[in-house]
Amino acid sequence: MFLDIREISPGTPWQTALDTALATCTALLVIIGPKWLTAADQHGRRRLDDPADVLRNEVAEALRKGRRIVPVLVAGASMPAPADLPEDIQALAGLQAHDLTVRHWANDVARLVRILKPMIGGDAGAAAVPAKAKRHPALRLGIATWLVAIGGTFATLAFAPTADSTLHFIGRFYFPLLASLAAFVLAFVPRRPVSQTVVTSSQIDPKPHLLGVKVWANGVARPILLAALSLSSLIYALAVDFSVYYPSRLNNDLYYDVRGIERTLASLGRNWSAQFGIPENWANRLDDYDRDAIANIKKAWRRDGIPDVWPDEGSPREFFHGTGETTFHVERLSFLTYRIKDSQGAHTYYIDLPRQIRQEFVGSSALLRRGESSNFIRPNLLSLLASPTHIITPEYMQIFGRRSNRSPSEAQDFDHVLVAATKLTLLPIPSFGNTLFLWKSPKGDWLPIGYAVYHLPR
Repeated sequence: MFLDIREISPGTPWQTALDTALATCTALLVIIGPKWLTAADQHGRRRLDDPADVLRNEVAEALRKGRRIVPVLVAGASMPAPADLPEDIQALAGLQAHDLTVRHWANDVARLVRILKPMIGGDAGAAAVPAKAKRHPALRLGIATWLVAIGGTFATLAFAPTADSTLHFIGRFYFPLLASLAAFVLAFVPRRPVSQTVVTSSQIDPKPHLLGVKVWANGVARPILLAALSLSSLIYALAVDFSVYYPSRLNNDLYYDVRGIERTLASLGRNWSAQFGIPENWANRLDDYDRDAIANIKKAWRRDGIPDVWPDEGSPREFFHGTGETTFHVERLSFLTYRIKDSQGAHTYYIDLPRQIRQEFVGSSALLRRGESSNFIRPNLLSLLASPTHIITPEYMQIFGRRSNRSPSEAQDFDHVLVAATKLTLLPIPSFGNTLFLWKSPKGDWLPIGYAVYHLPR
C-alpha cells in the first residue's frame, strides 16, 4: 500500500515515484474533503486549475491507465460536478463514491474493505485495512485502567467502613492517582494503529469529531481534554488530607534495653543521629538518666504507698518495661503541612526482677509544647516522592505515679522532659513508626534512653 508522503524517501524524484506507484497499483483511493475542490495555492489560485498540480496529475494518469478509482468522501463532502473539474479529470465526477463518516466509521471502513478485496486480491486488503478499524491496544488498556480507577474511587469512598480506614485511603489517593496516569497515557496514544491504507495525501481535509462535535487541528482537542482530566485527577489525589488516616489511638510497649535502643536509633538513620547531636558514647552515659529516673520513681512510690523493690546497685534496664496507650491528634494546616496538635499517654510500668514478685506502677505522658516546629510535618513534594517518611521530634512531659486527678497536660509538676523521635510514614499508608525517647543530659546533649513499639488496638 502506497501513501505518497510516507513512502517516498528523501532525495527520490517525486514524479518518478508517483509514476511507478500508479503503474503497479490496482486501485487508487481519492480522498475528497469539503475543501478538496476549492483548495488554493499561496497565490490564491485554485490548485486543480494548475496543470502541474500533483493531485490532478495523479488522478489524470490513473484515468489514462484505466486504473480502478474509488472516490472516498470524508467529513460530509460531496462529489464535484463535471463542470467544476479540469477536462483531464472530469471523468472522476462520474464514478461512484464511498462515504466515510465518523458516526458509522467501523461499518464504512468494513464496507470499503469488501469493495477493495476483489481488486487487490484475497486477504491482502484485509491485512492492509482492518475491517473493524481496531483501536490501539494501549488505548484499550488505558480506557480499562481509567474505568477501573474511577469505579474503584467511587466504590471505596462509598462503601469503606470509616474515613480513617486503609481501604478508604486507597480509594481517596491511589485510585485517583491511577486515573490520572491512565488519562495521561490516553492523551498521547493514537486512537488506532497506523494503517497501511492506499491513499493520496494531497488536499485531504478531515474534520475529526469529539462526542459528535467538530474539533480543530486534526484532533488536538482530545489530548488537551485528557491532559486536563489527568491534571485534575492528580490534584485531587494530592489534595488528600493525610491527617484523617493516621490512627488516633495506638497501644504501645515501652522498653529500655540497650540493644533495642540501638536498633531503633539505626532505623532513624545515621544522618539524623548526627544532626540531632547524639554522642557516640551514649550507651556509656545512660547512668546519668537512670539515677535521675530512679530517684523520681522512688519518690512516686513513697507518695503512692508502693514498696521500694529497686536494687541498691545496678540499673536493671532489661527488667524494666511498660505497656500503655497513646492518643494522637494530627491536624492539617495546609497542603502537605501537618502538626501533632495533641498527644497523651497512660502507661503501666513493670519491674520483673529475678526471684522477686513483679512490681508495677503507673505513669503518664503529655505533649509539652503544642506550637513547636518540632511537632510539624512539612514534607515537600519532591522529598515525599524520594522518601515517603518524615521524622518528628515533639517534647513530652514524663510523669511517674499518680499525681492528681488532673490530666497530664494540666499537671504543673513532672519528672522529665523527653523528646519522642518518631518516624511518620505518609505512603503507602499513613502510619506511625516506632518512637525513640531522648533525654537532655546535664552536658546539654541528647541521650537515647528508651523506645516504644506501637501496634493497633484489637
